[in-house]
Amino acid sequence: MRANNASRGKWEVRDGMIFGGQSEQRMRHPVQKMDWGFGGWLMTDELFGDFELLIDAHPDWPCDTGIYVRTTTEGEGFQILCDHRGDDAKGVGGSVGFIYCKSIGNMRVDPNNFRWEVGADGLPKDVKLIPGTDGVTKVEHSCTSDEFRKAWRTNDWNTFRIRVVGHLPRITTWINDVKICECDTAKIEWRHYRPDAVKKLLGPRGHIALEVHDGPANRWGIGKVVRWRNIYLKSL
Repeated sequence: MRANNASRGKWEVRDGMIFGGQSEQRMRHPVQKMDWGFGGWLMTDELFGDFELLIDAHPDWPCDTGIYVRTTTEGEGFQILCDHRGDDAKGVGGSVGFIYCKSIGNMRVDPNNFRWEVGADGLPKDVKLIPGTDGVTKVEHSCTSDEFRKAWRTNDWNTFRIRVVGHLPRITTWINDVKICECDTAKIEWRHYRPDAVKKLLGPRGHIALEVHDGPANRWGIGKVVRWRNIYLKSL
């Protein structure tokens, strides 16, 4: 997968917005036997410690994207998920507003699986949050299905508010002023997550990044994009 390792995705700035999409190059995945697109990160040069971030996102369907915080240049860190897509091969739907521990345990901090109802036009119509399987504990807050429905605007702009505080941070997220998730990452209990090792690896400051995920068309539709705008950051 040399092409994937070299890819940075496709990023453009137009009309005051950042557009992220998979690169135009695709290949046949040697194991999964399907056409595979390549993504990448758009990452800050600067490192940030405690902060609050506001950012508007407008993802097409399907797009597997998100916002990385307290991350290394290799993408090790915490991702605020914006997996705006249907079920994968394991029957797990994309999660939005919750947290993924990328390369520091590789699990979702989300007690739910998202189930998107898709209409005849192929676009999402409704979503339900059902009990998940990752088993991560110590989540201080998790929104309900009704709260998420209230928050999320399909095929429209959504404002993410993300607060990151602490050396091994407490991360709190809101979408359109509805609280989605709060987690003290020092208290996560998961067999592959080692808080002391994560603290040492990441340190008290890290990069912020936007993601375009690699993968097949059911994970990132061919020609689909995610749009970002109105990015504001306040150090705490």
